[in-house]
Amino acid sequence: MSEWWQDIFVTGEYRELDRIPPERTGKQVDFLLSALGVGLGDRLLDVACGIGRHSIPFAAAGLEVVGLDYSPAYLGRAREAGRRFPCSFVRGDMRRLPVRSSTFDAAVSLFTSFGYFATQGEDQATLDEIGRVLRPGGRFFLDVGNHDGLVRRFTGHDWMEADGGFLLESRDWDVRRGRAETEWTYIREGTVKRFPVSIRFYTCPEIEQMLDRAGMELTEVWGDWDGGPLTMESWRMLALGVKR
Repeated sequence: MSEWWQDIFVTGEYRELDRIPPERTGKQVDFLLSALGVGLGDRLLDVACGIGRHSIPFAAAGLEVVGLDYSPAYLGRAREAGRRFPCSFVRGDMRRLPVRSSTFDAAVSLFTSFGYFATQGEDQATLDEIGRVLRPGGRFFLDVGNHDGLVRRFTGHDWMEADGGFLLESRDWDVRRGRAETEWTYIREGTVKRFPVSIRFYTCPEIEQMLDRAGMELTEVWGDWDGGPLTMESWRMLALGVKR
């Protein structure tokens, strides 16, 4: 279970990113450009970039983008889609970024790509690494599920149409560990595949403490992509940290 994400992401099995409308991604990129205060020629690191859904629009806006992911399947798609833009895609582990110096003006971790690892120490190592590669004053944007909102409306079962079939989710909430333990069941063309999913959802005070340990100050937080406040009802937590 500790490396569960390799089974579904490294192989490219998770295809729900293809269902996200380009208009939603464009709105998010506009919000991010404003929040990060970046512009033409600035360097941005997209941690867990996946298929380059945000990396490529960032590059199209004039940023020099490096997308990092562990999945060869996703990176192949990102490189193909981004070949006309000033972006590069590298394979690596977010706990040990393959970057030597503090050269980035900004970094992002989006679409709940944080909290996958078995221990809080590994999640802290991820933030430590992001803090390390940012220049002083560089900004980091974290987009995750809001712990409080998820707990208030937690449901044990859900389903959706997915990639020519169906995705069924069976969930348990581990109160002691603050984790959602889920089994994803894909049913497509008469075949059934099951994947375990385990994600730690941190509260806002916990994220603020972890950013502080990584040398960053939490300066702003939102509860949605419209810039609304973070509340107990918010599904998302969007946090902006600045490297001291």
